Amino acid sequence: MNKTLKQILGLSMASTVLVSCSNVASTDHTSTSQSIPVANASAVTVNWSKVEATADKLYQNHPYSNKLSVDKRAAQFYANDFGVPLVEAERRLLIQGYSSELLQAIEQELKDNVVGVYFVNDDPKEFRIGINTLTNLQSERFIYKFKQGVLQGEMIVVDIHSNSEKTLKQILALKDKATPKIFERYPNTQGVGYSPADNTITVSIYVPSYSKEYRQKVESELNELVGHPVKVDFMSSPMQLPILLEEFLAIAE
Repeated sequence: MNKTLKQILGLSMASTVLVSCSNVASTDHTSTSQSIPVANASAVTVNWSKVEATADKLYQNHPYSNKLSVDKRAAQFYANDFGVPLVEAERRLLIQGYSSELLQAIEQELKDNVVGVYFVNDDPKEFRIGINTLTNLQSERFIYKFKQGVLQGEMIVVDIHSNSEKTLKQILALKDKATPKIFERYPNTQGVGYSPADNTITVSIYVPSYSKEYRQKVESELNELVGHPVKVDFMSSPMQLPILLEEFLAIAE
């Protein structure tokens, strides 16, 4: 196996997308080319005490919390890729596996103000959850302390970044509408997605070689086409899905 954990699982240097947040994976939204800005909406503040109480209650109802473990090979990949000790890699992966109730509690409180949720993996000093929200949401960082199970006493920081003028539904609608046009304009496109960490539409294109000027040209064209910031990932070889799946399954065993 010659691929890193990031390459196989699609981890960016800064984040792992959390599909636990239910509205991240949905794509069946009504398309619209006009996104309504929310900057002038009334300010929203977060009741973190309520979030903590909801999360505590959710965790109490899940006895599996005492049985979670971490795959040693995945932990070693993580440690190598993000420059942390193995024990820290295991701790971070365990928290990721144990985060769904906390994320559910946050989502219940923030509702449609949530635009993107992700883990910040590439900071060796601090592992945390990042949440991009609409610009009208105001909040300082929150620290959640686990009170039971294998993570009792552990803490995870939650950082709020109020940086989006569009809702997630609007962004995904723009992505869905533009995707056929992207493949038409660039037939070697390998995939179109959404990156919650930097709130961009991501477009992977097979291009054996390219210049800085060409990247700028493509991103400028796609920014205009999509109506939302686009980040292009040029791939030196086409994506080989069967090989990726085989290596993913090997890690999971």
